[in-house]
Amino acid sequence: MPHSVRSVLASALLLLLTLTAEAASAPDAGGSTTSPEVRRLLDLIEHRARLMPDVARWKWHRQRPVSDPARERRVLEAATRTAAASGLEQTGAARFVEAQMRIARSVQAARFERWRERPPAAGGPDLIADLRPAISATTTELLATLPRVLPLLTDRADDLDADLDRRLTPLGADRAAVRGLAEALSDLETVAVLRPGLRGILERGTLRIGTTGDYAPFTAIDEDGERIGIDIDLARILARSLEVEPVFVDTSWPTLMDDLQAGQFDIAMSGISRTTDRARIADFGDAYHVGGKTPIVRCTDRDALDRLERIDRPDVRVIVNPGGTNERFARATLTRAPLRVFDDNTAIFDEIAEGRADLMFTDAIEVRLRTARDPRLCAAMPGRTLTYQEKGFLLPRDDDGAWRRYLNLWLAGIRGDGTLERVFASHLKD
Repeated sequence: MPHSVRSVLASALLLLLTLTAEAASAPDAGGSTTSPEVRRLLDLIEHRARLMPDVARWKWHRQRPVSDPARERRVLEAATRTAAASGLEQTGAARFVEAQMRIARSVQAARFERWRERPPAAGGPDLIADLRPAISATTTELLATLPRVLPLLTDRADDLDADLDRRLTPLGADRAAVRGLAEALSDLETVAVLRPGLRGILERGTLRIGTTGDYAPFTAIDEDGERIGIDIDLARILARSLEVEPVFVDTSWPTLMDDLQAGQFDIAMSGISRTTDRARIADFGDAYHVGGKTPIVRCTDRDALDRLERIDRPDVRVIVNPGGTNERFARATLTRAPLRVFDDNTAIFDEIAEGRADLMFTDAIEVRLRTARDPRLCAAMPGRTLTYQEKGFLLPRDDDGAWRRYLNLWLAGIRGDGTLERVFASHLKD
């Protein structure tokens, strides 16, 4: 079993054993009549805070700051999406998660202050392999627990403040941060959770389509700000077949799977490659396009970069967009060529054309489109692909499979009557 998997399993077991022991050994310290459900919520909040001294120890010995704004922003975004899918009002959920992070920072800062006089011993759990999975597991369970417990917190603001103060301030949490967490808990509200799958789509009368808007010819934004592309046209045709309205939802390649699992949309249509990694946590419709990765370069470099051994050199500047199969392929294939991650998928080909990068691996269909639009760009290996890839529409896991069955039946119909071919042809005109 890989080390990372062992670590996650160990962290989850540690969480379960710790919470069980805490619940069994420590009745409510103030002797209050806290219900078991509320006590469970408080145990989870306390357990998360108890992980922070080890986080601080790891950072101290590696001279890392307590605060990591970029990571905190990603954690906040992911947790807020999860909260919304659990039935929590999104603004309040964000405030609660932010309050949790303030507690974490204050506990770590208190340790740092203490250790200026007497530094801690080295060792302890690893932040990446052990602590972050445990923190994530605790946060996920917290957010899943909250909708059930919120009705029990009505008119308990003062009790909550006292309970949290008693549990968290001995760990080093700042009093103001504790008060802020109690207020965020008291202000949380639930919202109705949208029913998933085909039944939910038909009941709502809308089809929510996740799209990145940055991957022509499948999905793009035109000069007027309108969505265009193969998948945009297909999404509208699919919505018509269901007799519902299409609603497009912005997503990105780095957040695609989190957004899907958080229930942000019913289907993702963005030229998405069918991969085993994605299939482990989501469903796909049948393939509607087959292609593969191939390099795109400036035409002046076409002959010099026509083989992998000529590409994988320290003087060849390879560029990738983040979070998708292009980046994964480049990282798995190249060992010597420097790799630059470029966030703007709509401008990435200009980097090559204007000489700031030399090459990008992407799907052959995109190479065909980009080389037709920009005479400075050429396929380095025309007619060849380095991988086999199928494109498919990405779906949340559907317990009864009805949504996937409907999608595949619709797809077979538009393939059989020529609609699919005509949509592709309309976006690939040279």
